[in-house]
Amino acid sequence: VLRGVVQRGSVQSLEAVLFYADLRGFTQLADSTPIAELVSMLDDYLDCMAGPVERRGGSVLKFMGDGLLATFGLGDSRRSDVCRTALDAGAEAIAAVARLNQDRVAAGKASMQLDLALHLGEVMYGNIGSRERLDFTVISSSVNETSRLEGLCKTLGARLLFSETFAVATARQDLVDLGEHDLKGVSSKRRVFTLDGFTSAVAVMRPVSSST
Repeated sequence: VLRGVVQRGSVQSLEAVLFYADLRGFTQLADSTPIAELVSMLDDYLDCMAGPVERRGGSVLKFMGDGLLATFGLGDSRRSDVCRTALDAGAEAIAAVARLNQDRVAAGKASMQLDLALHLGEVMYGNIGSRERLDFTVISSSVNETSRLEGLCKTLGARLLFSETFAVATARQDLVDLGEHDLKGVSSKRRVFTLDGFTSAVAVMRPVSSST
C-alpha cells in the first residue's frame, strides 16, 4: 500500500508456504451461543492462531469466520528453513488452542479443536476483486489444495496435516506418512503427512526423500 501498489490486478507470482487453519465445531456453537460471547470466544481462538504466525515472520492474509489463511514467503531463505518455521508456528498454534481449551473447560465453557494444514506451492499474491471492492489475497490451485487438505483433518482424526511437497521440503526425519487420499476438486490422490503426536489415526511410518 505504501508503495502505491493498490490497483486491481496488481499481483505477482511467488512460492510460499500456505498455512490454513480452521476451528472444528464452530458452526454448532454459533447456533447456541449469544453473539457477544461468540465474538469474544472467537477472538481468543484467533489470537492463538495468528500470534505464532506473526512472531515467526509469516503474513496473516485474512480471517475467514472461524479460521485464517496465512503465508510464509520463501524470499532468499532455504525451503527447509521456511517450512520448518511454518511447522513450528503450526505446532505452537495447536498448543495454544489446547491451553485455551483447558481453561475454558475448567470454567465450564465450550471448547473447539483447531485443524491445520500446510502446503508449499506457487501463488498469485496481490489485489483481486470487483471494481468497488479489492481484496489483498493469494489465489492458485495450491490454495485450494491446502483448503481441501485441512478438510481431511476430521476424517483422519488429525490436528495437523501437510502435503508431500511440504514434507519433502522440511528435510525432517520424523514425518508420519498417512498414505494417499482424494482431495475434493484435485485431479489425483495426494500423499498426506503429519508429525507423531498430532493424530489419533493409525499411521504408517515411511521414509521420505528430502531436498533443500
